[in-house]
Amino acid sequence: MTAILKTARDVLLRTLYFSLQNGMTAYRWLLRFFKIRLHNWKKCGAQKALDRELKQLGTGIYSLYARDEGDWQNAPSVQQQIRAVKEAEGKLLQADALREAIDADYAEKKEKIREKYAARKAAIGPEGE
Repeated sequence: MTAILKTARDVLLRTLYFSLQNGMTAYRWLLRFFKIRLHNWKKCGAQKALDRELKQLGTGIYSLYARDEGDWQNAPSVQQQIRAVKEAEGKLLQADALREAIDADYAEKKEKIREKYAARKAAIGPEGE
């Protein structure tokens, strides 16, 4: 009789740990999903800023070209706009690195959850006893 109760307890604990593991994994996935959505909004903003800076750079170069100013490459306004474009590109690249960090963090936490509940299941004893 105690063997039946122990088996029922073990099955119940395994089911509980299975449910907790998958629930925690789903929770982490949901957090990752919202982080990625927020990241995509920020990345879209960075892309728009880059497009705006490139447009201003092109407008500045064309205005100097249209006025027939010869050395437009060394004009202070063009140099300032080039720095602004480089800064906007840096923000866009930073956004891509952040996405990779979010994915790596999710994979790490998912593995920790899997290990945690695998250890708890192993503590119960082998299946089928």
